[in-house]
Amino acid sequence: MEKNFTFNSKLVSAYISHLRNEGAKCAPSFLRGEILSKSSTPFLSWLFFNRNATSSSQIAPMLRREEMGHFQTTTKYEEKRKLYNDSRNTIKAVWPQMHKLIETINPRISDKSPKEFESVSNPKVFGEVLYDMKSNDPIKWGEILVHEIGHQYLFVTTSTKNLAPFKQIFKDRRFSHLRDEQRPLIGIYHAVMAQTCMIELALRILKKKKKEIKHSSARKILAKFKDVFPLDLKTIEECKLLEFDHHIADFILEVKEKFDLYFSRETA
Repeated sequence: MEKNFTFNSKLVSAYISHLRNEGAKCAPSFLRGEILSKSSTPFLSWLFFNRNATSSSQIAPMLRREEMGHFQTTTKYEEKRKLYNDSRNTIKAVWPQMHKLIETINPRISDKSPKEFESVSNPKVFGEVLYDMKSNDPIKWGEILVHEIGHQYLFVTTSTKNLAPFKQIFKDRRFSHLRDEQRPLIGIYHAVMAQTCMIELALRILKKKKKEIKHSSARKILAKFKDVFPLDLKTIEECKLLEFDHHIADFILEVKEKFDLYFSRETA
């Protein structure tokens, strides 16, 4: 039976408020006048985690990103804005709880990412998602968005819980089936959370009988994770990382159950 998992948006809101307040306190005097009223959460987050950066030259790169905002670095600004909005509308239609979390975080989407990845989030620049998206499919955009929001939700969780019992195990290295390489277990845990969010989105899309929503794109998401998701989940189960947060564990296991059911029906 579905447990109707909901994200703890109140905790996320409280975390954002803390970052903004502390970031503003860390702002150099030449920024303080405008920081409190106009600055984004990613910028204030960066100021908090880089509180020793006090010179204008150190802060200048982040100020430029702050000025550019959503998608401003691309020549196809309007096209990408539409794809992003379409992806948000799809998420809202099929997964309201996730959409509420996205609204709470209100991510700044920047058209820049390391070449080897489609998207990146950084806990020290909380609230920013770096995209390097070539796809014209809003479902693909939605897939990557919920992937990154999954990471951001874990940033909040790992920042607000007692890490002491898990500090060493997070550092231990195991084989990542998603990356096909050895990684610290915290990275595999994050990967499983991100995969869970993408799989849940795909499963919800397939349940929605709307012609304008491409079911073929959702099936591609599920096919992509058919083999790696169970193996990476097995790794974090064996290492007892599901014990880190039982609420998140319930979410992951619930989605795994639906994921298995989907493939059992596909092969029946």
